[in-house]
Amino acid sequence: MSLWEREIDKLNPIPLYFQVEEIIRDGILNGELKPGDMIPTEIELMEKFEVSRATIRHAILNLVNDQMLRREKSKGTYVTRPPGRIHIFESLSWFSRYLEKTGIPFTTSILKQEVISPDSSISKHLKLQPDEKVYYVKRIRYLNDTPYLLDEHFVPYRLCKGIETIYNEDRSLYDTLESDFGINLDHGWREFEPAIPSKEEANYLEIYPNTPVLIVHSAVHDPNGTPMDYFIATIHGKFSVDITLR
Repeated sequence: MSLWEREIDKLNPIPLYFQVEEIIRDGILNGELKPGDMIPTEIELMEKFEVSRATIRHAILNLVNDQMLRREKSKGTYVTRPPGRIHIFESLSWFSRYLEKTGIPFTTSILKQEVISPDSSISKHLKLQPDEKVYYVKRIRYLNDTPYLLDEHFVPYRLCKGIETIYNEDRSLYDTLESDFGINLDHGWREFEPAIPSKEEANYLEIYPNTPVLIVHSAVHDPNGTPMDYFIATIHGKFSVDITLR
């Protein structure tokens, strides 16, 4: 029986939205619906399953939040490829180097890069002198064309003067700092906090405002303990951390 020949059971105590959700989910998992396929419109699904618009929207929202569907304004709802489990915290190599090593397709979009005067919190993390400026870059990182991570980096500008004319979307930020400016990134720390994204973050990540995300705060130091970079990342998607018991 094909995906769209399946029916829901209104006498079943399982919620109707969940039955619709599972039919579409099964179609994605078994390959009947492939990445890039557009699913029927809300009205078509309402007519097919004989349920309300609220039921269809509930089902689709859950699949969007699970990164199995994505909505494109004025176009429709499409099947996406979930980014999967990413080991993003295993070293300071962070995003680009890990994905290059594993062969997972990724791209970067720079939203903004400029030299700014940081607020007191950033200055404290980077141990800056009064009136010292930082290089600021804000980016979206994509896995399989799906927004996965929004990050903001702050680097003392005295260490990387002119980087705003050198760094671009085809390069790794850390590789640029090391190869072009001789910065030795040696060790650091990371803190993790579950959160609900701001409206701006939700828009960038193409998720609903009430979708849980993970906020990462991190600082990277040179071998002498001098802060080289402070960043804040907002992550939507599944990830994993390897641990070793000794």
